[in-house]
Amino acid sequence: MRAVVAGYGANFVSSLVVREYVERGALCRVRVEDAKLQNVVAVCTRRGEPPSPAAARFLALIREAGGRGTA
Repeated sequence: MRAVVAGYGANFVSSLVVREYVERGALCRVRVEDAKLQNVVAVCTRRGEPPSPAAARFLALIREAGGRGTA
């Protein structure tokens, strides 16, 4: 966000991410209709530690959903 505030370009982000910037007047929202955006999600875990049972189930759901666009 610092690069956008500094005038180096634009970015597509969640409105939650920029709320504070918009409230301060540092950035403004531009609504884009009919945009087909896709978010890439990364899952990070601790190296050498197995996930908890709940985390393992969550990871299985994500893998199962795969490219369907739903989790």
